[in-house]
Amino acid sequence: MATYADYEKKRELFVKGGDNPFSHLDADGNTPLMVAIKNHNEGLAILMLEDLKAKTCKLDHVNKDGDTALILAARDGYHDRLIEHIVQYYPDECNAGHVNKAGQTALIVAADSETDRWTTISIAEFADANPSHMDKRGNTAMNYLLSTCVSTDDMGTYQSQLERLYDLEKEDRIQKENDSMQHLLKGQMN
Repeated sequence: MATYADYEKKRELFVKGGDNPFSHLDADGNTPLMVAIKNHNEGLAILMLEDLKAKTCKLDHVNKDGDTALILAARDGYHDRLIEHIVQYYPDECNAGHVNKAGQTALIVAADSETDRWTTISIAEFADANPSHMDKRGNTAMNYLLSTCVSTDDMGTYQSQLERLYDLEKEDRIQKENDSMQHLLKGQMN
């Protein structure tokens, strides 16, 4: 679904009580929401979410590549408005910490793309964003953000974002260590 006309037709069928055409998948396992994102139709993707909500649009769906709608939106760097919309209205439905087949989370994809740095940090704020996760190349989102800073001027420009991501990554690592220790202690007590 790449056009507003397609959207309106499917919406009309859905409203009349038919099955949910917004959950149908293409050959690559993409929902209509994902197709709109892949076709750079940010306005249509936002309209679908506003009009139909996350559950109907299957915001948390995973396609054959292991990507979610949030990962697709973060990938090309042109969907900052859509990402901010998801962050604001659907933080619990977007599957932010999901790891795709490349070992990447939405946060890593955003940090390694042209996505606005503030938008990248907003993804990191999700409770399940997994900021300390390392992809298959052994990099975290922080590694990718640092690699985009080519000069000390860039470091100064992005300092507050880098500091915030550092804090979130540190908190995530501490939480994972605590969870691991609790698991070990429970095992010893049994």
